[in-house]
Amino acid sequence: MGLAVVLVLQVFVVVGGITRVIPMSGLVSPFLAVSGSALLANWLIVALMLLISHSARQARRTGQHGQHLR
Repeated sequence: MGLAVVLVLQVFVVVGGITRVIPMSGLVSPFLAVSGSALLANWLIVALMLLISHSARQARRTGQHGQHLR
């Protein structure tokens, strides 16, 4: 849940800056940033969320004892 909150917070900050509710100086746009570190960090967050989602689906599919459910 914490990783999703990070991405949602970035979206709210960018939208707030575009609507001039908050100052926009020094912010990077998620997945559109020129800096490699911000872009890498965002893709790592997405990769971790996909890994967690995949692991949860696999655990639900196989059950608790490793037996395949149909």
